[in-house]
Amino acid sequence: MAFPFPPGFPGGYGGGFGGPMRMMGGRGFGQANFSQRYHAIPVAAADKSDTSKLEAGGKIMLPPSALQQLSLLEIAYPMLFEITNRANGRKLHCGVLEFIANEGSVLMPHWMMQNLGVDHGDLVTVESATLPKGQYVKLRPQSKTFLDIANPKAVLENTLRSFSALTKGSTIRIHYNNKQYDIDVVDIKPRDTGAISIVDADVNVDFDAPADYVEPVRVPEPPKMHVSLEFLVVPHPFQLTIVAVFCGP
Repeated sequence: MAFPFPPGFPGGYGGGFGGPMRMMGGRGFGQANFSQRYHAIPVAAADKSDTSKLEAGGKIMLPPSALQQLSLLEIAYPMLFEITNRANGRKLHCGVLEFIANEGSVLMPHWMMQNLGVDHGDLVTVESATLPKGQYVKLRPQSKTFLDIANPKAVLENTLRSFSALTKGSTIRIHYNNKQYDIDVVDIKPRDTGAISIVDADVNVDFDAPADYVEPVRVPEPPKMHVSLEFLVVPHPFQLTIVAVFCGP
């Protein structure tokens, strides 16, 4: 259903979001494919000084050797990737923030690991991906507390600058005012690949009601009653009896 949202709500190697939402970015890919297996490491376990940008966005960190391979393959910016958990077949699409992860590992936000169903150290496959530019996306906040944000449109536009791609059926996470909000990606267009690039693309955004939103229950009004008065005159000079007769609606 079309949910009436509040008024005004419509870095790295990736792009941004703007309205309909304009994504800023670069060129497409070369023809060669990059494919490597890495151990998935959550940001919280990383031995890096500042990983806050990684946790709050939709990108990963790869090791320096990956950049060398990508350069040899002439993979152009913006670099987009498909991450696959072969154990359950789940896939997710993203950009890359930096190439400073330890060799043999890929650093990713916790929400990505949840979507993929992987634990610390599990193997995932990271492959270069060519995705169509997004034209449309329908999002659904998992909690109605998202509606309490004063300017959700501005918050969303600013947050999605840290994303390069969206995958249908995934649940992304955004951070605002020391709180985190999970947002379901309900639908995308085009639908051919199951994911879209939001780099250098005009994307129309629609919203579903929050997952925990409950339609207010309307209490039916009681049936209206009308009263008719009948006057009965009795044969007493000082007595008047009024009989109230209640009729239905």
